[in-house]
Amino acid sequence: MATTKVTTPVTDFDKPNTEEGLKIPSGTSSNQPTGVEGMVRNDTTQSSKGSSSAITYYNGTNWRYFENELNTSFNTVLYTGTSLTNAITGVGFSPDLVWLKQRNSAQNHGLFDTVRGTNNFIMSNSTSAENTRTTDTLSSFDADGFTLTPYSSDAFINYTGRTMVAWCFKAGGAASLNEEGDIDSQVSANNYLGFSIVKYQGNGSSTGATIGHGLDTPPEMIIVKDLDATSDWAVYSSATGNTKKLLLNSANTASTSGVWNNTSPTSSVFTVRYSQTNEVNHDFIAYCFASKPNYSKTGSYVGNGNATGPTVTLGFEPAFVMIKEVTNTGNWRMMDNTRQTTNPKSDGLFANLSNAESTSSTNLVDFNSDNFQVVGTGSDVNTNNSTYIYLAFANTI
Repeated sequence: MATTKVTTPVTDFDKPNTEEGLKIPSGTSSNQPTGVEGMVRNDTTQSSKGSSSAITYYNGTNWRYFENELNTSFNTVLYTGTSLTNAITGVGFSPDLVWLKQRNSAQNHGLFDTVRGTNNFIMSNSTSAENTRTTDTLSSFDADGFTLTPYSSDAFINYTGRTMVAWCFKAGGAASLNEEGDIDSQVSANNYLGFSIVKYQGNGSSTGATIGHGLDTPPEMIIVKDLDATSDWAVYSSATGNTKKLLLNSANTASTSGVWNNTSPTSSVFTVRYSQTNEVNHDFIAYCFASKPNYSKTGSYVGNGNATGPTVTLGFEPAFVMIKEVTNTGNWRMMDNTRQTTNPKSDGLFANLSNAESTSSTNLVDFNSDNFQVVGTGSDVNTNNSTYIYLAFANTI
């Protein structure tokens, strides 16, 4: 077989101001050719960072997107309240869940999502039903962030001088009908991140009812809130099992409960029972999480009580980690690499508390290139022989 040697470069990548470049074939995902391993192609139907298209490659079996080429599905942004209409940008995508918390003052959390719609919020630290308001609220989900309305009566999410954090998640945009369970659900799902938002109406079944979640693998963490009643948040974790529940609004340890009908989620549905997750004619929202390579991971580790604590391999550099002790009582500690860009991560906010941000000298965690390591002895992260669960998302920006 003859061999052709390229003696002249086809591009001038070594020149800083070159106008030359290598153009590759383009097309939609629906007209992808039968590939040969190693082929690359520009997919014009999938947006990527800063572009309306994304580069794909053929791995010998399927066309795949290059990692970190796709739009990120999680990002943390910071802003300061203005008490005026306030457009928050820099998210990098149109978020489907925006979780807001004041940093420099005590105030409730505010969770807004596209499935429930603008102006409607729930509070992770509270048992309150869903609230609706038109002032000091989130009024739109935008292409690169979200917009807040002017402050009126209380300092919630847009009060002058209040420093804020927004944890932003990409699901699947507008919700669609899911009929895979006993109860129909409205679902917005992102299988790259392993995250879906599920809204359903309880039927009160005493023998359990299934709900379609929209993910392609079983969720390992499910967070459920009754929107119509004063009620605790129920949390399922694969680490504690289908006979236990945690409460997002509480530091309580895992307790025995039948709210999951003693049934683990499948790749299509999760199961609910009893009033906390299936009150008849009540609307519920569920946030479902499944581990995905390079994007997200949920799991557990056991503390050792030493300053050189456990290293938890993720396969990616974390941008956000939430940790909860389940052997004993413990707060839901939330850390990210935007509020604190250097290690160790010592500044804590807590999903179950309205407290302002605080710095700990013992609850310390390092974010590394493919893991996080506990480097403190505080009870929020590292009691000896205690089990902790975690939820982590990748640093893709």
